[in-house]
Amino acid sequence: MKRLLTILSLIILGTSMGFSQNGKNKPIKSEFFIKGGFGTSWIIMPKAFLSDSSDPDNNWQILPATNNFTAYAGMQAVFPLGAHWLFVPEIDYNFIAGQIRVDQLKPDSVSGLPKSSQKLQTYSRIEVPLNFGVLSSDNFWVSFGPVIYFTIADNKGFDNAVYELTQQATINSDNPVGLRFRLAAYLTLSSRAYIDIKFDSDLSRKFEFSDNVYQMKMSMQSITLGLGWRTFKNK
Repeated sequence: MKRLLTILSLIILGTSMGFSQNGKNKPIKSEFFIKGGFGTSWIIMPKAFLSDSSDPDNNWQILPATNNFTAYAGMQAVFPLGAHWLFVPEIDYNFIAGQIRVDQLKPDSVSGLPKSSQKLQTYSRIEVPLNFGVLSSDNFWVSFGPVIYFTIADNKGFDNAVYELTQQATINSDNPVGLRFRLAAYLTLSSRAYIDIKFDSDLSRKFEFSDNVYQMKMSMQSITLGLGWRTFKNK
């Protein structure tokens, strides 16, 4: 996935720079937008197992499940950095969700079948993208770069799925601050509006067992379609 994303970024960036050098773009001014959008989101994570301390033959596997929903709203600024280059900071409120499943690998002693628990994991975040853009024409541009996020709400869906089956494992899945990568493309609709499509991915994920605690960090990914509306432009 990372290799594919890197190749895609280089292709889009190279194409955009080629368009920029060949096109006759008008100099742009600093612009400010309100924006919002929605899309699909999902969880990626390392292969993970929980062990039963009282029964070494019993363990549970943790798996991503079905895709889910994400939505955001916020404000964006666009500052020119010279010929064709832009600085594109934002501040957004983002809701992102993904299904997660915990499967017991050893059959249950009563039913003879392995148990399973699936829950919805949701986060509410404040996100601060600090992206750079390349203007390829008067009505198309791309941006890419890091996104710092701060988790303000976590429904603990993963923890609930684990406790429903094991009722013993000590979990720490807190993820208060993190970093994402964003790649976005923008198409101008009018002098005041644009649509965008963007891909976001958390950059780190982990599953560790230390001091009798399972340390879990999931990586959320999403693809969204959004609309931006210019509030004013510096002249």
